Amino acid sequence: MKETGKAYKITAWVLGIIVYLFIFGIVTKAYLFSNIYIDMEIPAKTVCKQSVKQINLTITLKNKTNGNIDSEQNYFLSYHLMDLKGNIIKFDNMRTSLPVITSGSSKDIQMSVEVPQKSGEYQIEADVVKEGEFWYKDKGNKTSVGKLVVE
Repeated sequence: MKETGKAYKITAWVLGIIVYLFIFGIVTKAYLFSNIYIDMEIPAKTVCKQSVKQINLTITLKNKTNGNIDSEQNYFLSYHLMDLKGNIIKFDNMRTSLPVITSGSSKDIQMSVEVPQKSGEYQIEADVVKEGEFWYKDKGNKTSVGKLVVE
């Protein structure tokens, strides 16, 4: 009878630990991978001529990380070029260097965008990349999408 009581206590203890780790894991994942890293704002619509090779879009970045971000630490601003349905036309594009953006501060960045050779309407999805490691979108960060009209 004593052995059954011991087994019950051990089972209850193990189940308690599993439940604790499960709940802790969900809370930790929600905190770590929520949209808390960087806020971005891109112009809603930009119109340019087909003859132009490159334009600059003003992107406002707000650093919500616990540290500074800048290109010295391999952080860059870039974008994905998509059609209006969200299909990727070109994933990996020009990188724009970032100055030091301290935790909690915002800066307007002039992001370089290569103008597509074909006229039409496109979407530009701005994102921050830690070169060679990850895109913030892959960490659950919200990106910012604007329309690009090439005439």
